[in-house]
Amino acid sequence: MGVKSFVSNVQGGNVVGAIVDGVGIVLDAAAVALPVIPGGAGTAIKGVRAIDKAVDAAKTADKAVDGVSAMKRGIQNEAKVLESIGEVKNTAKYTVNLTRREKVTVIPDAITNAKVIEVKDVKSLSNTKQIRGERQVAQDLGKDFTIITGEKTHVSGNIPTEEIIRRKDIGPQ
Repeated sequence: MGVKSFVSNVQGGNVVGAIVDGVGIVLDAAAVALPVIPGGAGTAIKGVRAIDKAVDAAKTADKAVDGVSAMKRGIQNEAKVLESIGEVKNTAKYTVNLTRREKVTVIPDAITNAKVIEVKDVKSLSNTKQIRGERQVAQDLGKDFTIITGEKTHVSGNIPTEEIIRRKDIGPQ
């Protein structure tokens, strides 16, 4: 038991172990601080700082889990949208020039006879290198570029509105 064990348990996702270690650290810190021994106060402060670091690590781990969950949801919703419009996932990579010195490689979600399609299940959509690259692929292939996203997704003003199709079943609810 101790700070290192607590941090290790938090980073490893062992909630029960982290709680046991955290309670032990707090009790040790309280026992040391109560007699008001200068050395004990330093130990208590170090313990509190370690708990702070562990809490930060736990928050970071939560954000990582949220990111993985969002990615998983995005992949599932991409498949659902493509199936609903009768398209299959494209796997072909395209490398295009965005400027003289800037190249990007993209994999559009679907390519039909008339369109290059990208499905974006996101809170906010901006004109990223990926989007600009896929727009360039569409232009190079002589096709329209379409982005399918949620009704409540914030779309950057520099993405042409005619490229956007909105759906209720993806994006922020």
